[in-house]
Amino acid sequence: MSDEQGPVAPPPPDSGPFAFPPPPEPPGYGAPPRFGAPPGYGAPPGYGAPRGYYPLDLDAILRGAASLFRFAWRPILGAALIPYVVAYALLVPSSAIVSPVFNEWLARYQAELPNGSLPPLPNGLEPWLLLLGAAALATLLAGVIASGAIIHVADAAFRGRPTTARAALGVALRRAPALIGAQLLIVLAAYGALLLGIVFGAVLMAGGGIAAFLGLVVMVGAIAAMLFLVVRWALVAQTVIVEEVGPVDGLSRSWRLVAGSGWRVLGYILLVGVLGTLFGLALSAVPQSILGLDPTRSTDVAIGTVFDGLAALLFTPATPLVMLLLYYDLRFRASEPAPQPGEARQTA
Repeated sequence: MSDEQGPVAPPPPDSGPFAFPPPPEPPGYGAPPRFGAPPGYGAPPGYGAPRGYYPLDLDAILRGAASLFRFAWRPILGAALIPYVVAYALLVPSSAIVSPVFNEWLARYQAELPNGSLPPLPNGLEPWLLLLGAAALATLLAGVIASGAIIHVADAAFRGRPTTARAALGVALRRAPALIGAQLLIVLAAYGALLLGIVFGAVLMAGGGIAAFLGLVVMVGAIAAMLFLVVRWALVAQTVIVEEVGPVDGLSRSWRLVAGSGWRVLGYILLVGVLGTLFGLALSAVPQSILGLDPTRSTDVAIGTVFDGLAALLFTPATPLVMLLLYYDLRFRASEPAPQPGEARQTA
C-alpha cells in the first residue's frame, strides 16, 4: 500500500511479536511495488507485504508461536485463565467429593472380582456422579472458549493490532455456538464412524474364519477414517474465529485448506499432543507422585485436580498458536491472501 509520497515503511524491527528485520532482497532486484500487481499478472498471496515470510516450515512455525506468546502472554493467559477458573471451581469440589468414594469402591470391586461377588455402588453416589460429569463437561467447554479467545489474541497480535483478554473472550463467547457446533459435528461424524466400524467389525470377528479377518480390516478402516476426518477438520477453530464463519462453513474451509497436506497436519497434531503429554506429566503427574497424593482422600484429590488444571492452563495456548500459523501457511500455499506480520501498522 502507498500514499502520494511513496511506499509505506514497514514497522521498525524492534516492534511487534516478530522483532527481526525482513530478509534482504535478491541481488539485482528492487522491492516490488506496494500499490498493485504488475500489469497482466494476478497478485501473489500477501502481495505488498514483507517478502520471504511464507512459506513456513516446522522451525518457523514453532519460533513464530513462541514469539507470539512472548509478545502477548498476558492477554493469552488471561483469556485462558478466566474460563478455566470458572470450570475448575466446579470440578475441584465435585472431584474431591466423588473420586475418593468411587476409588474406594473400585478397589473393593477389583479385590472381589476373582470371587465373583461384586460390591454395590455406594448409596447416593449417582447424583454426585452426574455433578462430576457436568463439571467435566464445563471443563471441556472452557477449553473450547479459551482456545477461541487465544486464537483471536494471537491473530490480532500477528497483524499488529494487539487486543485484551476481555475483548478476546467477548469474541470467543459470540462465536461459541459456531465453535461448539463444529466440535459436536466432528464428534458425531468422526467418532460415530469409529464406533460403527468397531461394532460391525466385532460382529464379523465373532463369526470366525475369513469373517474375523474382514472384521479386523473393518476396525482398522474405521480408525483410519476417524483420523482422516479429525485431520481434515483440524483447523475448524481457526476458520471459525478468524473468518467468522458458521460451523458447517468452518468445517468446509478446514477441509479444503488441509487437502493435500494431511500428513503434514497430522504430524503437527501428533507433535503438539506428545509435547502436551510430556508437559502434563512434568507439571501434574510428577508433582502428585512426589507428594504421594492418595486418590481415596478428598484433600489429596483436590490438590491433584488443581495440578491438572494448572498444567491445562499453561499448555492450552500451544495448540491454538501452532495451528494458527499452520492455518496462515496453508492459506498461502492455496494461493489465498495470507496475513502478514504487522500489516495493520503498515496500513494505518
